[in-house]
Amino acid sequence: MSKTVLAQASLTLYAYHLRTDISKGAEQLSDEADQIWEGLVELGKTLNISLLQNLKQKLICYNSHGEYEPTAENQLIFQRGSLLKPENKDFKFDLIRSITGKNLKLNGELGAFRLHDTYAIDLTLSCDDTISINELKQLNPKELLPPQYIQASIGQTLFLYGKLAAPCEDDEQLEKLADDYVAQLMVDGIQLELNSKGKLLNNLIFEYETLEIDSSKRCHLLIWFINQYTPTEKQFKQVFPHLLTLLCARHKILSAYNDYQPYNNEAKNLYSQLEEYVKNFENIATNQSYKLEDRLKEFKKLLAILATKAIDYSKCLWYIADYETTIATNIKNYESSYKKLRKLPHNNLSFLEEFIELTHNTYEAQLQIERQYLEPDAKLLQQLIDTIRGMVAVDQAELEDKKAKHDREHEAKAQEREKKLELLIAGVGAGLAFSSVSAAVMPKPSETLPPGFKCSIGGFSFLIDVGFHLLGGLIFGRCIVLILEKIRSSSSN
Repeated sequence: MSKTVLAQASLTLYAYHLRTDISKGAEQLSDEADQIWEGLVELGKTLNISLLQNLKQKLICYNSHGEYEPTAENQLIFQRGSLLKPENKDFKFDLIRSITGKNLKLNGELGAFRLHDTYAIDLTLSCDDTISINELKQLNPKELLPPQYIQASIGQTLFLYGKLAAPCEDDEQLEKLADDYVAQLMVDGIQLELNSKGKLLNNLIFEYETLEIDSSKRCHLLIWFINQYTPTEKQFKQVFPHLLTLLCARHKILSAYNDYQPYNNEAKNLYSQLEEYVKNFENIATNQSYKLEDRLKEFKKLLAILATKAIDYSKCLWYIADYETTIATNIKNYESSYKKLRKLPHNNLSFLEEFIELTHNTYEAQLQIERQYLEPDAKLLQQLIDTIRGMVAVDQAELEDKKAKHDREHEAKAQEREKKLELLIAGVGAGLAFSSVSAAVMPKPSETLPPGFKCSIGGFSFLIDVGFHLLGGLIFGRCIVLILEKIRSSSSN
């Protein structure tokens, strides 16, 4: 039988979607937490699979009205386990595909899981009949399984299992066959490159991947040929649970490395502005042409800008540190699953170990280097803010002291004017009183003048009388003012 024919084949989609967004708080849902389930429902409508169309009725995270209500997931131990209701544990369906006059019966099976903060699915379409390379595309009906259709936020892997109808001992021919299968499975325009290969349960396994940077668009494909050595059912059952968690950790590492990039770029952009702010500070601090009020105003403007920048910078560092922790945590999870797979007999999974080395030496190391590079500038930014705050406090105190001194001088002058006014009023009052008394005692002082002088003044005697009393009042008032000034001067001393 031709080596291009598979006696048995299945295609499994492992997809991972973020459920919990820790940046919003403990156990807070991400904005599109239920998107993966909505996507499966739409897939059911497109392929006319009623079981998938009614998926919400089978999941514990939906209520009886079909509304997303994940509080029921609290029953899961350690926040991980199947999300299918107990009565729907075996979620299986059939799908008939027609090709070149032949009806191809496909068996479908779905597993839905929560893995801590992540939703995970394994959706399998399999064929128990012989299937040729030209019919292989039916395992990816309407080309709906690549990332752009399912849109799992963390990432996904396609796993093609194929049992060769005729054994093949030529590894190069098997690699060529794997390339042909990839070409049949993938949508036009998606280019996958052979990344590595190894052996799983003594059968060749090939890893393909696109060079897409965005993890939500990256296509990852594993092809496992069952050739001369057929694993036992027990061994099969040991492989796939570990594969589910291993791939979850892998995609979370790649997703974290991808998601940290914008925050790293923003932090570097803020870092590039720091030198400009330092120069601006030095210019304000050393410019002698600035009045105290103007310098204080400029410092406050700069301080407002730097406070906002400091918050943005700290936010970027927090996210970088968080993604670094995510990678460190998931590489441990990956290593744990890898060690369990490695214990199975007749394995050569060096390509999985290469990913561990890549994560430690590139992804994890890169985030650590970037964080250590950026952290000192956060301290410099904070020192600059603290320095400006100190100078603002000094300038503010000096300005307030200057204002207080001016206010005191103004108040002293006002008090002095008030005192003089009081003395003036007292003098005028005393003078008027003296004039009134003198006018009553001596109404016509002009009559006391010598007779010859009286004749010379004639009709001006009235003016002399008034002038006499006014002059007396003026002299008396002035004397009173001088006496009061002396008394006040003695009191103040």
